[in-house]
Amino acid sequence: MCASRMYRKVVQLFIVLCLARLCWSSAADEVTEMLARAEALYYEADFEKSVEILLRADDMLKQQPARLKERTDVKLQLALGYIGLNDNAKAKAYLTELFALDPDRNMDPQMYSPKVMRIAEDAKGESENVRCQSLVTEAQNQLQAGNGDAVINVMGPNRLKCSGLAALTSKAP
Repeated sequence: MCASRMYRKVVQLFIVLCLARLCWSSAADEVTEMLARAEALYYEADFEKSVEILLRADDMLKQQPARLKERTDVKLQLALGYIGLNDNAKAKAYLTELFALDPDRNMDPQMYSPKVMRIAEDAKGESENVRCQSLVTEAQNQLQAGNGDAVINVMGPNRLKCSGLAALTSKAP
């Protein structure tokens, strides 16, 4: 009799937990589902609905900066959606945001059309220029403040990628 009652309590608890999981799906699950749905709509050539869903996901992810993979995936899908809508300016803007978040992101030319690759290359170039200018400004500010160690830290791995930093090398202590 006691085992029967215990079994019933375990089953009830299991049911409550399952229902709670369905009712309170996490934001992570919701964003993942939104991204999957938007990708499906993209492949169905329903670019407007895809972009609509992705814009909501992008807003949700702004509150979650640690989710870099999802954020960059959403930016890429938004860019592709806008290319599908023939809005290359917005596509480039989202690709620029993607490369600002992940400067080392590579796009496989086997997966994307030449048009997408061209826009992505332009966006990556712009993103690198903005990043380099920001690093040069930071290095100059640290140099003026007499903080040589900070200048060296800023310049370190970025010196080869940013020509403006190379020019500051001789001025760094």
